Amino acid sequence: MGEQTKSKASERTIFITPDTQRYLLEQRKKHIDNMALLNSAIDINAHVCVFPDGKPLSPDYVSATFKKMLIKHNLPVVRYHDLRHTAASLLLNKGLSAKMIQELLGHEQISTTLDLYGHLSNESKQETARAMGELLVVGK
Repeated sequence: MGEQTKSKASERTIFITPDTQRYLLEQRKKHIDNMALLNSAIDINAHVCVFPDGKPLSPDYVSATFKKMLIKHNLPVVRYHDLRHTAASLLLNKGLSAKMIQELLGHEQISTTLDLYGHLSNESKQETARAMGELLVVGK
């Protein structure tokens, strides 16, 4: 498609759930059906999330639509990109390794992941304190 990623680490395989796969395949079928109705050539390498005419959704369009949806539903307005930060923080707090999250996000250096998302929740800090306490008690 001629599109470039920010870095070599950005070129990665993302695993998805079966439900997500079904949804994306449904979107792909809609795109193929729309292209047939428009009597337009179908690009098998095209984006999945497209306008009815097959043009890919732009990042600005996605961000603006996301903001409108938040406002419509009286939710706090956050940037669409903030969802990436939230997901990474939740995964770290869930116990996934920084290395796994680094690969998911496509960071070249693990230090980037840790600098951006390495803040621990209070629960994680309490778990660390409990583990250290258990280690020290065993030594008595």
